Amino acid sequence: MPDQEQDIRKAPDIQVIVDGLVDARHENLKDAKILCFWTKKPLKSGGRAVAGNVKKVSDAQRVFFGRNIHFIITVSEVNWKKLEGDRQSAAIDELLCACWMKEGNPSIVPPDFSGYIANLLKYGFHQEDGDRVAEAAQKHIPGLEAAGKKRSAAKKGAGSSALSPTASPSP
Repeated sequence: MPDQEQDIRKAPDIQVIVDGLVDARHENLKDAKILCFWTKKPLKSGGRAVAGNVKKVSDAQRVFFGRNIHFIITVSEVNWKKLEGDRQSAAIDELLCACWMKEGNPSIVPPDFSGYIANLLKYGFHQEDGDRVAEAAQKHIPGLEAAGKKRSAAKKGAGSSALSPTASPSP
């Protein structure tokens, strides 16, 4: 049988990014053992291409591996090549945001927010923590109005959106 290149292989270059981000932004992961791998396969979540995924290693898997590994990050070579510069770091940082360590116990936490663009355009960030999400988005998306102003107006009946572009979209 001819030697075929593995679909999965270690990703030391991704490990360097992970280690740097943990040192800079993820204090709770300082003691976590995170392994990084490349896959040749395109990865998807919810039908959309993603740079990678992260999985928590179970207690049984740790015993089987004989190593104290907490998380495994797998990055798609195909999808990674489509990202440039800061978008690569942002993709890895997003995976690390899902990782949590408390008293030596690893867990995966759900995203802070989710939604649909059509709903967001019509109603803004209307979820319970919408003001916080809108404030974060405002820092990075030009043309967004402050969430507090719109949310206050919406509560008074003068508007319907917690966050909207300066030019209102058509319903």
